[in-house]
Amino acid sequence: MEPSNDFDTQARAEEHLVKAVNFQRMGLMDSAERELQLARNLNPFIVSDARYQAFNTQKTEQRAENDAWKIPMRVGAAIAALDALVFAVIWVLALSASTGSNSKDAVEFFVWGLFHFGVDIYLVIALLQLKEAARRVAIWWAVLCGIVGVMSLFLQSWFDLAMQVSLCGTLLLLFLGKPSTARTILGAALFLIGYVGSFCGLFAFSFLNTLH
Repeated sequence: MEPSNDFDTQARAEEHLVKAVNFQRMGLMDSAERELQLARNLNPFIVSDARYQAFNTQKTEQRAENDAWKIPMRVGAAIAALDALVFAVIWVLALSASTGSNSKDAVEFFVWGLFHFGVDIYLVIALLQLKEAARRVAIWWAVLCGIVGVMSLFLQSWFDLAMQVSLCGTLLLLFLGKPSTARTILGAALFLIGYVGSFCGLFAFSFLNTLH
């Protein structure tokens, strides 16, 4: 009976290993790791299997990549938080100034403001949690900000153009392609100089206009 039991144990271990490989192909690494643990408990020698070793190699590479993304994603979360704060200030001031003006434009700006603020809050939370999907959302958000910047060009809203283009460039530098320290530093510098600088310039220009 013992040879039969050994055969059954090895067969069950193989089943778990096959499930782990399938989970790995679907990107469900946690589920794959649980199946590998079950396979290893049934048959310790399965660690010498090429499929088991391939999983460990991929797991190591993925952990290294996740570690490389930590700083860019935390910087991105801080940038999204600052963008939310800046836009909230502009949003409130613009809505206050639009009282009694075109109600349609005010409603459109109000809806855009809610959307803008919602995306920023999502990015802050998701990037701090190091979610991979947040990087893709940030890239699409950068594209949309670039489009808004182009629209600002036609409206001759130069400060808004500079802010939107700077935000677009910052997010693309942080999240498009592979993470790197140089791109993270360049993205943060672009945001501080282009975005924050333009925001300060906008307020300074508005203040000087009130003096005339």
